[in-house]
Amino acid sequence: MPGATYSYTTDIYQCATDIPAHVWRALEKYAVRANCILPIMVKVLEAEREGMTVPSDQSWIVYHSPNSSTVDFILSSTRNEIGDYPIFIVPLCEPAALTVNFIRPRLEAMVDKLLTVTKITRVYSVFAPYLVSHLFSKIWTELTGIQAESQPYYDSKLSYCTESTLQSRENTMTSNIVHNSRAANSADIPRIAELCYEFARDSEPFILSGDEALFEAKVLVGNQQVWVHEVSVPGSRPNIACIAAFTRNSETNATITKVFTDNRYRGLKCAQRLVRRVCRYLFTSKGKDTVSLYVGRSKGAAAKVYHNVGFVGLEGPAAQIDDMTWLEIGFDRTKVTLGHW
Repeated sequence: MPGATYSYTTDIYQCATDIPAHVWRALEKYAVRANCILPIMVKVLEAEREGMTVPSDQSWIVYHSPNSSTVDFILSSTRNEIGDYPIFIVPLCEPAALTVNFIRPRLEAMVDKLLTVTKITRVYSVFAPYLVSHLFSKIWTELTGIQAESQPYYDSKLSYCTESTLQSRENTMTSNIVHNSRAANSADIPRIAELCYEFARDSEPFILSGDEALFEAKVLVGNQQVWVHEVSVPGSRPNIACIAAFTRNSETNATITKVFTDNRYRGLKCAQRLVRRVCRYLFTSKGKDTVSLYVGRSKGAAAKVYHNVGFVGLEGPAAQIDDMTWLEIGFDRTKVTLGHW
């Protein structure tokens, strides 16, 4: 009896308006997991519909299961205002399905397509669930000869918060210090730029020059995607101690993409106060169902902050949730062009 034959479809889209409705639905079903791809697609779609010029070198590669229209994976090669994003890969299936035998042939098919639309120097890193990243890096090295960096750029947990998990308790008062969280305005741009610069210094290799940090701050404020936390004592002017940015947002999910506290103000629970306030704003004013974020697995203090706010799966008996571990693997920096995210 002849062996069964299986057909699969791997499609490339370079315009968001061309992406079929069933792919959008699959991404929306996994909005938290798809926070690196779906919001960018939404942004590009809006720009295309308004007749705006969008980068022509962006691509989305969709893998459909054999003999099925079910979407298993989507891979993106996209840009932001500062530079290229990593290659993002999102599985749109249940976590139990993510075995080596399931993942590898699908990645091989998508990588074959990626090589037809992307220069190999563009692929400076990949960010995906742990096993997916490792398998992609092996396949990429086999096909291009470009080796992975010895240490991951980012080893993280994906978590999320909902209105029901958000902790509403107030923080303990700190001496006579007055705390205030608010949306940023144009007058805050120089200070936000300073904190963006400091944040990037701790995010090797994605460091920023002073001018690049200033540009990022202008983009964040202009897009209304950053809040600040001020501290003051009676009789003094408020100082911005902490920032929180949320730059990847879809209809139901917002993603907090940057939280940074000036070293001089650490220990005052500024980040915890600010993140809680930002989450409340995103739920009540923006109508989001979830707020997601990544936290480095080596950042125990940050994980505790987010746990105290109400992000799930970071501490205690519930510290295992689906899609938790995500890994960014970089490729030989002498052979690629770094982007920024």
